[in-house]
Amino acid sequence: MKVYNYDPDTREYVGWSEADESPRQPGVWLIPAFSTDTPPPDQKSGFVRKFVNGAWIYSLIEPEETDPETPPDPEPIDPLTLPMDRLTFWLVAASAGVSKWSVRDRVAGLPEETVVQRRDKYEAIAWLEEAKQYRRYDLLLMTFAEAEGITSDMLDTLWKWGIHQQET
Repeated sequence: MKVYNYDPDTREYVGWSEADESPRQPGVWLIPAFSTDTPPPDQKSGFVRKFVNGAWIYSLIEPEETDPETPPDPEPIDPLTLPMDRLTFWLVAASAGVSKWSVRDRVAGLPEETVVQRRDKYEAIAWLEEAKQYRRYDLLLMTFAEAEGITSDMLDTLWKWGIHQQET
């Protein structure tokens, strides 16, 4: 005979097992503690089944409580995705031996023969002169870094260092 087991503290259904027949009274089944011969209702999403006062009931699943004194650990932020402010950017560039003037000279030397080239040059000037912050994966930054002999790995290292300097 099947019996349906429940947790002694929470009263939640935990599964079924086979009851043993009484060795002294044939045909009489021994129902263990925290078990019943009444089957639980079908499972319902968002609920647990509990055996309370001789009957099965549905009870809402309680959300897990978090300790209010211990905030969850924040997700780590990749410094390569953070913007760098203008001053920090140029100080980092200077530490790598790159001056704002050398970059200006490179921009000034860009061709202007076609409409597209002229537009690209003017965008580069605007980016160089007017940006309040810079991003590691900006195409112009990567292009100028490569032209200055700065590899992608070197740029990553410089960027991480700059973000660290910016935060302190």
